[in-house]
Amino acid sequence: MISIPPEMAAGLGLGEGADVTLRSHAGVIEIEPSDLGERLRAEARREAERLKADPKYAAEMHAVREDMDAVRAW
Repeated sequence: MISIPPEMAAGLGLGEGADVTLRSHAGVIEIEPSDLGERLRAEARREAERLKADPKYAAEMHAVREDMDAVRAW
């Protein structure tokens, strides 16, 4: 059992008794929701649908990606 400050738990979408995955490396313990992969896949599906349905949003995200690529090229 591990106690997490309420604001941190809420930010992760965790409630009392939630299943989590623990990892440790280099003296650091990481805690994440057990269903994180499922949550991320659902978010990616929603984003893909929004990109298909909203051309203005898709153009804006394309511009953001081009800006990020330009910064990385430095």
